[in-house]
Amino acid sequence: MNVNLDKKLLAISISALLVDFSAGVLRPVLPILSRNFHASYALVGFVATAYGIARLIVDVPLGSIVDTVGRRPLLIGGTIVYIIGTIVGILATNIYYLVLFSFIRGLAYAAFFNACYTLVGDISPPDKRAQYMSINLASSFIGISIGSAVGGEVTQRMGSQSPFILILIVLLGALVFTHFTVDESIDVQQAKPFELRRLFEFRNSTVLIIYWVSFVTFFTTTSISDVFTSLYSSEVLMLSLAEVGLVITLDSVSNLCTLTFFGQVSDRLGRKLSIILGLAVFALAASLVMPLGARLFLLIVVCFGIARGILSPVIRAVVIDVADFEHRGLALGVQRIFCDLGGMLGPLMLGIVSDIYGVPSVFVVAAVMCAGTCFVVLLMKRPTTVTQ
Repeated sequence: MNVNLDKKLLAISISALLVDFSAGVLRPVLPILSRNFHASYALVGFVATAYGIARLIVDVPLGSIVDTVGRRPLLIGGTIVYIIGTIVGILATNIYYLVLFSFIRGLAYAAFFNACYTLVGDISPPDKRAQYMSINLASSFIGISIGSAVGGEVTQRMGSQSPFILILIVLLGALVFTHFTVDESIDVQQAKPFELRRLFEFRNSTVLIIYWVSFVTFFTTTSISDVFTSLYSSEVLMLSLAEVGLVITLDSVSNLCTLTFFGQVSDRLGRKLSIILGLAVFALAASLVMPLGARLFLLIVVCFGIARGILSPVIRAVVIDVADFEHRGLALGVQRIFCDLGGMLGPLMLGIVSDIYGVPSVFVVAAVMCAGTCFVVLLMKRPTTVTQ
């Protein structure tokens, strides 16, 4: 089947685009809106932390629910919960409303995207799985990018409630669209009990390795791209805010282009080699920051985006490969915990390294972690389902 004509993939990807557009709208303005309530920087940071805490709490339970009640109920239910959280944001009169909004958004996001990625795994042929994942992730990334561009402008022109009102309208549209276009992908009556411990049995070495890769990827690549690329650009290279924005855009564009085109290559190259390639590209680029950062930083940033574009779909594809059909949601939920832990711990621990040794040292640590993980991935066997 031609992936471009797969209506099921198109439907779930449009749904993901709309939900991530809503996230993108708030991406540039939520910290500023938080500060408008005269909150401390600690509380402003906790607005983002509440989102991560919510995901950590529900990643595994929701993964199990996806397997027992189906994908579609959580897609619709997650969108409804997101709508409820958005109403809280509209009514916000102090910072604690935004903390609550962020927590509810974390619950909604976990529900929607656990079901989304599981459904994409269900409908994707094994030989095109990474390609399907790439297309779905690219649609999400487009949504975030467009939302980020729109969010700041809307907030500046129409006030602090306007981004939440815009999100509410888009989410209502997403709810209607998902209800009428996205079909269930499993027979929930066939779901069987499954013991969580089996996902961690040492004989399932591929599972353990891919969870470690998930942690390292979010610990390093996400932290570098979301935090330390901006800090290095501003504090070491002394770039202006506009120039820093250009650097971040370059990272995003290279990520999106890679997501769009590498999926098909990954399916042919194989999971193991694709993961090693992504980690190696990131490690090499990060290792060049200290000696050559001032002259080649834009090229290095492009390599960061390429590495993330390679790794994101392949990691999810491996999880789908190793999980049996009836327990894919649970496997993805556990994998998401390692992603969220890496995403939460990375900025904190690399920030400590930066305080002691300076911002450039962070890139060295990230390069060493990714290079070391390449050797771990060499131990990964050909994927087989955990029930086997």
